[in-house]
Amino acid sequence: MVFALSVLYNHSMRISILTFSFLSVFMTLGCTGSSNSGTPHLTPMPAEGHSEPSDEALQEAITHYLQKNTDPIASRYEYTRIDLNGDGKRDALVRMKTPYGHWCGEYGCSMIIFAAHKDAFTPVNKVHPVRPPLYISTITSHNWHDLIIHVSGRPAPEKAKNVALRFDGIQYPSTPENLPAYTQLSKNENIKVFP
Repeated sequence: MVFALSVLYNHSMRISILTFSFLSVFMTLGCTGSSNSGTPHLTPMPAEGHSEPSDEALQEAITHYLQKNTDPIASRYEYTRIDLNGDGKRDALVRMKTPYGHWCGEYGCSMIIFAAHKDAFTPVNKVHPVRPPLYISTITSHNWHDLIIHVSGRPAPEKAKNVALRFDGIQYPSTPENLPAYTQLSKNENIKVFP
């Protein structure tokens, strides 16, 4: 009886070890290839022959912006780069995160848009408040892609809505809550940013 239980126990342990090994290999294979090394998959590299400023140049531009506007230098943010104006250079959408009370509130956080030039970035303008996700439209205004964002969290009777930020030739609207509702997302809005 003891021998039979011992054999059964050893057999169960082998099955458990094999199952664990299989799951470990499966999980490892499932995780490889999903990393994008910090570069969003929806911001392709510029076309061959186009030069653009580096991510380091963007970080320098953000630091300069913070210093110039006396914003907290230790601010945390995330960014994505995408060509917004069709010049072959990836511009930048920078979503500020902390300090919370400075950049963010109950309706969302600030986003700063930077235009890419040959080897530097310049700020276009700040939009506040912005909540993710944000969609890049194929529709353009003054050659810049419209940005579709969700406005919500306002007290009743204000309803949640999507709005289109349309470039006016100089900048995007800085206060999205006053814009009319954008009726529905469509196949024109196929790039999602800050999910």
